[in-house]
Amino acid sequence: MEWLDFDEATQRKNVRLIERFLRMQVEPAYPLTWRDTPVEHLDADHLRAIVESAFAANRTVAKHLLVAIKKLLWVGIEVEKWIKPQNNPSLSIRVRIPKSTTNPAWPVPIREKFEARHPIGSPPRTCYALAFWLGNRRGDIASLQWDDLVFEEIELFDGSLEVIEAFDFRQKKNRNRHGGREMFIPILDKLAQALAPLDVRKA
Repeated sequence: MEWLDFDEATQRKNVRLIERFLRMQVEPAYPLTWRDTPVEHLDADHLRAIVESAFAANRTVAKHLLVAIKKLLWVGIEVEKWIKPQNNPSLSIRVRIPKSTTNPAWPVPIREKFEARHPIGSPPRTCYALAFWLGNRRGDIASLQWDDLVFEEIELFDGSLEVIEAFDFRQKKNRNRHGGREMFIPILDKLAQALAPLDVRKA
């Protein structure tokens, strides 16, 4: 059931990484692979060496490889009972990925140029405003509907009530596993201004 909860892309990625691990030789000088080795023979030192080798080439792959091996170990512990939970060699191993610099935030001058070129009401400005002021993944932004824009009454810290406008939706990430995380994001003035001239009937 746990495996079927993953979407197809996640299953393919995990299968690929698990197969990569199972094809690895236990020792470079010998043909024995991890596929033909009892789970109990995989200790923390071996696993750390495997992950560090992947880490040296690609940190993101190393993280996903460790996650895939942990899922494999989970089967050996919880389903097959080959080893006890306290003997799980992955308990002490973590892979931390540094903050990405591939897609840095736009500096203010670039944002000002974009806003000057694309006026409020245009599709590029609407997409830009939704992405910037909501801060969600592009898949979530692309799938937003007018029905996701709601008015809700909330209680403030002083006990008073206030009606606010907000986007209320579920994230696409992990939607096949647990329905996706529910998001409730109040509309800021800048985003309200960007949405104001749009015709709801044409959405």
